[in-house]
Amino acid sequence: MPSHRTPLLQRLARAFKYQSVQNIKTLVIERVLFEERNAAAVPEMIRKGTADAVIVFVPESSTMIEAIASATSSGTPIITLVSDLPTTPRLAYVGIDHYRAGQAAGLFMARMARQKKFLAVCSSLKYRAEASKISGFRDSIRAELADTPPIDVLEGDAWPRTTCDRSVGGLYIAGSKASLALSLEPWLSTNPVVIVNDLDEEVQRLMHSGAITLTIDQNPEEQASRSIAMLLSRLGITPHNHVSTMVPFTIHTRHNIAQTDGATASLPSGRGAVRQSV
Repeated sequence: MPSHRTPLLQRLARAFKYQSVQNIKTLVIERVLFEERNAAAVPEMIRKGTADAVIVFVPESSTMIEAIASATSSGTPIITLVSDLPTTPRLAYVGIDHYRAGQAAGLFMARMARQKKFLAVCSSLKYRAEASKISGFRDSIRAELADTPPIDVLEGDAWPRTTCDRSVGGLYIAGSKASLALSLEPWLSTNPVVIVNDLDEEVQRLMHSGAITLTIDQNPEEQASRSIAMLLSRLGITPHNHVSTMVPFTIHTRHNIAQTDGATASLPSGRGAVRQSV
């Protein structure tokens, strides 16, 4: 998995730690965390790995696809998690339908935003998950609105430093490694509709304060549970049990989440892979 500390990755880390404890007599889960600037080293790790099975959340590239094909042909089952690599011979993809999640965001955005100009933000289009969300968002906005509205897409970590455009009525954050509280601060005076992905305490506080309108959660705990269950069955450790690989996403507003302490989220002050057994 990538090593950056997003809500999704932090929750996945806790979920796999829980799965390790739950299955302590049958498996050892070793997490390999990589910095995205060093993602080119991951295919070689997959090819030369000694694990009985591999779960990957990685960017899409030709070398990554070749590495997964090589490992699979050697008999190692591989599951793609969160972001799919559908052109590989992986055992399964476990995660949400990101295109439909983007469509849901577009539906709400088109009907809620007063000004029909939109900005979509993603951390990297190399992840099929984020590219699919952006695609679904665009298609849904255009299907909902008769006039083709302007939809700008910003990729990378520079978007918080982008000059706030007061004509933007809707901001969709399909993926970002930046602090949401700090990134959204310049936009609060323009009061756009803000839709994000994944739920953590910061997002909850920002929803209760009104800075975020809603969030589309990927239910990473369920993704971890289903991927482990599938591999245990595939390896013959547990009886065969059909596990659905498509995990439903959940839409949250401030009305169906618990109130967290504090009215607003506090603003933060201004090399390879790491292996961790859990």
